Amino acid sequence: MRIPQIVETALASLAYRRSNAEKVKSALADLETTVPGMFVTFYEQFQGPFGGRALGFAMADLCELKENVVALSKACRETYNWPKRYVVLSELFGGAVLVLDGDTDSVFVVDFEGGDEQLSAGTLPPRWNSFEQFLQAFFAD
Repeated sequence: MRIPQIVETALASLAYRRSNAEKVKSALADLETTVPGMFVTFYEQFQGPFGGRALGFAMADLCELKENVVALSKACRETYNWPKRYVVLSELFGGAVLVLDGDTDSVFVVDFEGGDEQLSAGTLPPRWNSFEQFLQAFFAD
């Protein structure tokens, strides 16, 4: 899979280049779910956290730092009883988090004033139909 050019440009600094691909494999196993190929490709190449000017959220790294995708996902699964297919991509911002559905490749903005319940019920519409579309929006100027 090829990373979208807008992402490559935004993350051109060597500071974002991942140097520990083995840690990614371990973290993907810790997620205990299948994720889209673009998700794997992105995190194999880049490490964060990543700021998104267009959306205001900060996207967590997969496995670095304390607040990473694995830890955030496990916390929400435990707290809100979300299925393992939901992968939390961000820390809380404005009462919401970014969530990837590993089964459908859709990305959601989930608030905790009913959106979390809609996500669990399968009635929350996705904000982006794929992780790739999400990346393009996230890294837009």
